[in-house]
Amino acid sequence: MRTFGLAIVGSALMFAAPAFASGIGPVGHMNLPTTANETGAGEVHSVKPGDSIDVACAALATNPGADVRVVMTLAPVSGETKTGYQKLMATNEKIVKNTVRFRVPETNGIENHTVHLKVYVVGDKGSQSCDAGLIKIV
Repeated sequence: MRTFGLAIVGSALMFAAPAFASGIGPVGHMNLPTTANETGAGEVHSVKPGDSIDVACAALATNPGADVRVVMTLAPVSGETKTGYQKLMATNEKIVKNTVRFRVPETNGIENHTVHLKVYVVGDKGSQSCDAGLIKIV
């Protein structure tokens, strides 16, 4: 019975490890799964301008060498002031396997705003997108 209990605990830890691995990494770096949706279901992570973010995106696996763009759309959150723009595009994206890494832009007026992240992948196999949910820039 003791062996069976240890096997159950070991299995639970083995399946939970990937969930913990997709959380916040070192300071100034974040890994985001693409499971959150536009309505904000799921956790809204806080980041600072200049922080690096990794977004896992299955579309990268099916479109190697594709053109990748990360678009940050200001979310309509009550109490947040107008910025004069609605969307920002991250630059200097780096693709590593099925993940895109980018920096949060250091743009005037972006602090204290919530943005919706979306990764667009355009290649030989057409265009696809991955929804990375909401982040709060502090």
